[in-house]
Order: sequence, then structure tokens, then C-alpha cells
Amino acid sequence: MAHLPDIRLIAETIQKNRDSFITYNIAHLREVIRYLSTEKFELFHTLPFLLHVNSPKFPGYVADPDCKYGIHGFLDSGFWKLALRHFKFSEKELFPCLAKKYHIQGLYLMGSSGTLAQGDHSDLDYWVIVDEEMNHGPYMDTLKQKLTLLKEWAETTYTQQISFFILTGKQVKNNSFRQVDEESSGNIQQTILKEEFYRTFLMIAGLIPYWSVLPADLDEKQYHSWIHEIETHSSKLPDHNYTDLGYPAGIDKRECPGALLWQIFKARHDPVKSYIKASLIDYYFFSSRNVPLPCDEIKKKFSDKKLDSYMVDPYSTIFNKTLLFYQDRNETSRLEMLRECLFLRIHGYPIVKTIDNGSPKKDLLQIYLKQWSWDDDTIEHFRNYPDWPEADKLDFEIRIISRISALYKKIQLAETETRKPDNPGLRSIQNRIATIFTTRPNKIPRCSAYIKAKAESGKLCLIFRCAKA
Repeated sequence: MAHLPDIRLIAETIQKNRDSFITYNIAHLREVIRYLSTEKFELFHTLPFLLHVNSPKFPGYVADPDCKYGIHGFLDSGFWKLALRHFKFSEKELFPCLAKKYHIQGLYLMGSSGTLAQGDHSDLDYWVIVDEEMNHGPYMDTLKQKLTLLKEWAETTYTQQISFFILTGKQVKNNSFRQVDEESSGNIQQTILKEEFYRTFLMIAGLIPYWSVLPADLDEKQYHSWIHEIETHSSKLPDHNYTDLGYPAGIDKRECPGALLWQIFKARHDPVKSYIKASLIDYYFFSSRNVPLPCDEIKKKFSDKKLDSYMVDPYSTIFNKTLLFYQDRNETSRLEMLRECLFLRIHGYPIVKTIDNGSPKKDLLQIYLKQWSWDDDTIEHFRNYPDWPEADKLDFEIRIISRISALYKKIQLAETETRKPDNPGLRSIQNRIATIFTTRPNKIPRCSAYIKAKAESGKLCLIFRCAKA
């Protein structure tokens, strides 16, 4: 698109793309609900409401008058209507609980939720995008207090892990992601996180990112030109509920070694998920810079008529890319490990269980098994993962972690001009990895991800005997 269209054509394009995005978002939302239990669904549809109100009648109440809360445009969302029915309040009764000014510009769920990778034990990771005013005074601290109360309530009432990551729109736009996880990995994988956000985010409420409604074939300069034109003539658009969270310019390959180290560290919780992500990082590093980003490929499918199909799933896109990547490079052992991890992930690893008939997971798996030519014994072996001896589960995890470590070493050897200056964050991760995986006398041994997941809903008793001197 060499020339900028006139504002009338821009407005028509934005409206058409907005309709497609909203339809896609609804389909994405349905997939989240498909895999949630009744209790978890109650939590899912209640949380946004609890961010929009502040009252001792509801969980998450902060008495401080400086507490800023409330989501832009939330009263027009389905979550508001669900909350009214759930709590049996009228809008008039809730009016005193609402903020005079809403400081949360957008609430987005990102990651595996609503995708083929969602399982019973998937965390709910929310990005809470706030306005710049929140950076002044005590406002950020009081919002953090509210979110902490909601996290504790969700874990106590629903045994569900929730994460809230507070960012301003400017921080997201500039890829300043230091705060997007509790262990500060965001500063070592900025472009990778931007791509993952745009590929997987589910809009819960608030402003729609411009990226979602602008044409898919814009380069960075055109992206900014369109936004400038829209904001200059905003009165000519029927809706102006948009926010600029930045352009996904491409993956900075210098981030890949640090991102792989991060996956080695995270593998202690979910090695299968880490290997899939590590394979994607491997793909990023060795692919041409001209290859479209996965998020842009997903965006082109927003108008697809088969939105409930696995073909437009954010994770099936990277599954297919990484499988083809290893197949084309004839990396047989990595390909087979990836297949094993995908099989387990689609079955809900670490609590592997039967897939419901008619689900997108079932459809995709049938295609994969036909392509892979797995025999019945292999399929049965991985379906019976919960029955594996604990020693076999641990051996499998160790193999995965060793393969991710090998990917890290491979990329290190391939680095030349792409090498980034020494990053203190990398040294910190290396130290934490050493602490976790180093064997020491009388150190309590690791247990499998399966046992950890099983223990989340109950108490785990550890009996550890020290070796005799």
C-alpha cells in the first residue's frame, strides 16, 4: 500500500476490520469457556467486574480513597451484564461502587487461554493496561494492592493461579516489558513478548489495539501514518475506542539466547510447554527476516468463516511452523521430541486426559497422528502418561530440559554479529538455573510436573530421609 487512502476509505476499512476482530475475539472467548469448569467460569466472568468496582461488598476492596480502578467501556461489555445477574444487583444499586474516571484502558488475557494449549492447570495471565496518570502519586500502589487481594481471593476460593501485569500503553508500545512476569524476564525478550501478546491476546474489556483493526500488510511507517490520520480526523469515525500498543516490527534475534535460558528456567514447572516455546525461538533465530510473524498470519485469519476451527488457533500456527521447520532441516530427534510434547500438550499436560469428541483439539490431533504415522503402542504409551512411574516422568523431563539446553548451545555457536552486550538479567537467570538443577547433599529431590499439578488441589506430604553418614 504505497499511498495513504482518504479518511473515508480508512474509516470503512477500520469498521470492517473491527467487525472481523470482534467476531474472532468472541470465537476465542468461546474456546476459553469450552475448557473451563463451572467454578472456573464463574471466576473468569467475575474478575473483570471486580476490577471495575470498589466496595466492601465485593472481593478486592481497597479502602484508600486514592485507589484508582474501573475499565474503559466496561458498562457496554457482556461481562458487566453477567455480573449484574450473578450478584443480583441493579445498575442503580452499583452506581456508588463505580469510579468517576476509569484508569484501566484495557484488560487483556494472554497466553494459552482459549487455545489448543489450554489445560485444566493453565494460569490466567492478565495484562492490565493503565493510563499514564497512574505513574504519579500512590495510584499504582493502591491498584497493585487491589490486584493482590483478587489474586489471593481467586486462589483461596477457586484454587486458580492468577497473574496481573500492570503496564501503561506507552510501555507496551515501546516494548518495555520489565514487569510482565514476576521474575522480570520481559527485559530480555521484548520483541518475542510483543509477538506473543498480539498472537494470543483475548480482549476482555477496554480499548481495542489499533494493530487489530489496521490492514495486515502495513509496514511500520504505514502503520503510524494510518494512526496519525485516524487521530487527526477522529470525529469522522463512528467509534474511537482504540489504543496504540505499538507495531510488531519483527523478532530481534539477539533476544533468542536469553529467551532460551528463560525456557530452561521455566521448564521446572512445565517442561512440555517450555520445549514448544524453545522450538519457536529456534525457528525465529534461523528463519529469514522476511518471514511473516505468526501474529500477522493469525491477523489475516480474523475474517475467516471457520473461526471455531483449529486452523485459526494461535497455537496451531506455531505448532505447524515448528514441525515443518525441523522436518525441512532434517532434525529428526528434535522433531520427534516436539511431536511427543505436542501430543501431551493437546491432551492437557501435565494432567493428561481424554480429549472430547468434536473439539478442535481432537480434529488437529487426528491430522497429526496420520502425518506422523505413530503406531498404536506409541499412542497408547503417551495417553497413559499419568500411569508412568515417577522415575520415568522425571527421566522424560530431564530429556526435555537437556534438549532445550542443547538448543541454547547451538544458537550460542551460531551467534556472530547478532550477539547482544552482556545482560545482567541473563546472569541472574543462569544463577537461578544452577541453583535449581545442581545436585547437593541432603537437597530435597525434584518431583515431576504431574505430581506438582496434582498437589495444587490438595496437600502434598514429603518424606525425606537423609543418607546415613
